[in-house]
Amino acid sequence: MLGRKVLVSGFEPFGEHFENVSAIVAESMDEHIIRNCEVEAQILTVDESGSLAIAQRLERGNRFACILLMGLAENAEVPRIEILARDILDFKITDNSGRQPPLQTITGMGDLETSSNAKQWNIKSLHLQPLISTDAGGFLCNELYYRTLQAIDDATPCIFLHLPPAEKCPNPEILVSQCIENMLDSGPIDVAAAAIIEGDKFLVTRRSPGQKHSGLWEFPGGKCEQDESTSECLHREILEELSLEVNVAEHLGIWLSKLGDRTIRLHVHYCNPISGKINLSVHDKMLWCDTREDLAWLGPNGEIADKITQVLDAK
Repeated sequence: MLGRKVLVSGFEPFGEHFENVSAIVAESMDEHIIRNCEVEAQILTVDESGSLAIAQRLERGNRFACILLMGLAENAEVPRIEILARDILDFKITDNSGRQPPLQTITGMGDLETSSNAKQWNIKSLHLQPLISTDAGGFLCNELYYRTLQAIDDATPCIFLHLPPAEKCPNPEILVSQCIENMLDSGPIDVAAAAIIEGDKFLVTRRSPGQKHSGLWEFPGGKCEQDESTSECLHREILEELSLEVNVAEHLGIWLSKLGDRTIRLHVHYCNPISGKINLSVHDKMLWCDTREDLAWLGPNGEIADKITQVLDAK
């Protein structure tokens, strides 16, 4: 029996282009079987309805094993795996409906990271040796990526693959298959979280509106990047999220949990602030707790709060 489908999308031609390599590749992958999952191709219009099409399917309850979005990067020399969708509309040309909005944000809620762990892939082993990119542009590719990531309410892996023109991209189907295999067989996502203690209280933060799992409470931290230790991850994430330099200390434990079809491996360390003053950048509230509190916790964060409370009570 086949598992969930894999959704692969490409765009119709736009501007002065008579063809779009992303549509050609998507159509060539239709009905392929990868890791017991059938590929479904969807060709999108180059307009606002196209940017919303996949998000609307997700909002109607459609679910996929993974989602690979594709588009043409007309000036690129090699493929780019986009790991960030920017909260911006910056059209240099009109789309196929004649739309060219003034420079503006999409939601005003900030950029969104991919829900896959593409930063942990062995990029050098992939066909055409693509680049990891954090700039998906400001046109339809980025708009589609942003709206799709915003609509994903579980851990469905999703990346955007920018393809150069066909003459610079021989056999792109190989790379597409490899990306799908990585998303389907990527193992647990390693995430690091900080237990910051002040006296007999510990710090927790709440995800802002517009962020994934908004309104839920968690210990600050984030996903580990490729070849990054949990300690290195926490130095980076706590500086980005709280504007604090920290000393990463004792390892408290590892918590495994499921988010959709993905396994999250959460590594928790005690962290001691060295310098800086707390300034929230991705959370809208913080709280110093001495117990679990009656909060809406994300995943196993409530269990972690219980563990820290036990440790503090024992001192």
